Amino acid sequence: MELPDVPLFRGLTADEAEAAVTALRMRRRAFAKGEILLEAGQRAPALGVVLAGRVHMEHLDVWGSKTLLGQAGPGDLFAETYACLPDEPLRVSVVAAENGEALFLETGQLLQCGCEPWRWKLTQNLLRIAARKNLGLAQRSLYTAPKTIRGRITAYFSMLARHAGQGICEKHHGVCHFFDQMTARLSLLHQLIEAVFLQCVNDLASFSQHIQPMHRRVFRRIIHPAKRLAICLI
Repeated sequence: MELPDVPLFRGLTADEAEAAVTALRMRRRAFAKGEILLEAGQRAPALGVVLAGRVHMEHLDVWGSKTLLGQAGPGDLFAETYACLPDEPLRVSVVAAENGEALFLETGQLLQCGCEPWRWKLTQNLLRIAARKNLGLAQRSLYTAPKTIRGRITAYFSMLARHAGQGICEKHHGVCHFFDQMTARLSLLHQLIEAVFLQCVNDLASFSQHIQPMHRRVFRRIIHPAKRLAICLI
């Protein structure tokens, strides 16, 4: 992907793009699959643009569990938030999902005062991209806010209905019926698991009545936390 095809450089002439490359000290970097481009805990003085390939934004907790939080493909930006806040350490790592190439540019030069056409065009494009990402995160929170699977699916199809301008269930009645059946079966499965778990706890409680008092105290230490766990699950 060339610079004119990158959304960040949309609207720039060839001369303006060349001036931006010089002023922002842009550099290209090829990367291999599995390579860490930016590591959590570091500072990111430059934002990245994927020219080829794909990168993942990953979070690794202290127990070694890895969570995929996002990805960026050709034309997409990464680490732009941290690049605009250079004192803020990265909370995620940027890892190459496949071989490719990225472009890095120093945002400190971009955010300085100036009246050059390339500067305000790039700033406008960066603001639009950031606003679009913020909107995507807001929509994702609407999908994940409901506590039940049915509520999340309903919220997702409700959003699709608003974009389509018509009732999504009238247009895709079969899909809605399928998800209704799926959520109903998941609810039954959840109830079955709760019933089995509570039955096991009750059986242990009954069994503890027939053992010696010393061992009974040990069983009570197991049963009472298990009951509290069952109540939390319900």
